[in-house]
Amino acid sequence: MSFGSTPDTLFYELMVVLAAIPLVFLLLALGGLLRRLLAVESTFWGLVTIALPLVGVIIGTSLYLDRTGLLMPAQVLKKTETIHFREEGDWQHNYAVQVQYTTAEDATPAARFTTTATLFDALQEGGNTQVRTVSINGWFNLVRLADQSTWTWIPWRWLAIGFCVLILAWLGWQFLQNKIGCALLLVIALIIFITPFVLKFNEWQRSENITLTPLRANGVITEIERVTEIDPLPGDGSGEGWETEIEVAQQYDIVVVRYTPQGYADPVLGVDAIDADSQALAPEMRVEIAYSSTDPRAVRLRQGTRSHHWKNPVEWLKQQALGVLVILALIGAGNWINRRWQQLLESRKQPSKQP
Repeated sequence: MSFGSTPDTLFYELMVVLAAIPLVFLLLALGGLLRRLLAVESTFWGLVTIALPLVGVIIGTSLYLDRTGLLMPAQVLKKTETIHFREEGDWQHNYAVQVQYTTAEDATPAARFTTTATLFDALQEGGNTQVRTVSINGWFNLVRLADQSTWTWIPWRWLAIGFCVLILAWLGWQFLQNKIGCALLLVIALIIFITPFVLKFNEWQRSENITLTPLRANGVITEIERVTEIDPLPGDGSGEGWETEIEVAQQYDIVVVRYTPQGYADPVLGVDAIDADSQALAPEMRVEIAYSSTDPRAVRLRQGTRSHHWKNPVEWLKQQALGVLVILALIGAGNWINRRWQQLLESRKQPSKQP
């Protein structure tokens, strides 16, 4: 969902953005007031007080667009595909589409959407599509692509993950008081800890399996990102908490290649990650790649090696384990020193024997 912007609606859209700032502070104050009235000490309910009204307004507005919006033809002005390199040492594809359409009032607003790879590939620059739009008193034009709705827009996957985390936290609190519960939590924590390594191992195996990328093409390198550090669990940047960033054992290059897959009208950005210096590469260089028709953006450079898939997770595990062992050793040493000190004090308090 987006705003269909025209020169006449930009002022009202700016007012909405500016009004959102004091609204957050107002909700914070209301959350604090409710906590005092209900004698609730947890700050969680204060966050709920802020989140629920905001989520309610967004979901309600989206449902209103679904119910009352009109279908209008639109022209695709521009498609933009970019690659975002993440602290975790991987990357993320971002897809954006800009369209222009004509409203019932003969206005011609333009709107920009983020979308999925499937929908992005289905649209062509200069081509036509449909949007669903509704005007709110002429102040705002709400709009989304016609084949999307509130139910496709909501991030169900992340909601499911969040729900599972809450359930696990609740179970942990309930079972923490007995041995069976503690053992169950230990098994769940072990599964959660091991899963990323299993996924990385599977990723390495797939990257070395040439039968998964049977098609061949030539493309041009647009970006090369050298990865020397990774942070699998990045924090908020405050420097507090457990440090999970490491210098990688095997440096590697994330290589972005622009090429046109078989059956596509427009080029796409394919990405591969290979060990540093395992293949001579440079921006604007033409390279031969392998890919599959089911996932054309996961390409494979023909000569690069990919040992970083297993070397770096093992290095991260070693460093984290070393950190845990150091902490346990310090705790053990502290406890030993404390016991010895208490024993020394007790021995001094005992009266000496008279001859």
